[in-house]
Amino acid sequence: MSADGARLALRFLPADLHRVFTIGELRELALNEQAVLLGYQQEGGETVLNPNLNAQVKVNEGTQLIVLQGPIHE
Repeated sequence: MSADGARLALRFLPADLHRVFTIGELRELALNEQAVLLGYQQEGGETVLNPNLNAQVKVNEGTQLIVLQGPIHE
């Protein structure tokens, strides 16, 4: 994923960025922006792909969401 993709992903997060989200919440936020959440990477941590929907993630400026951006067809 490019750095642009990471910035794009963080751009659509709510203003109360420093909180815990479930993966399900993050997926819904991504879908609102025509993106699919594939996973995330914590600052200085490991990359998690295809996380469990109920998993909780503490999101801050160092968190990068891995998304696939583009038109979504259901």
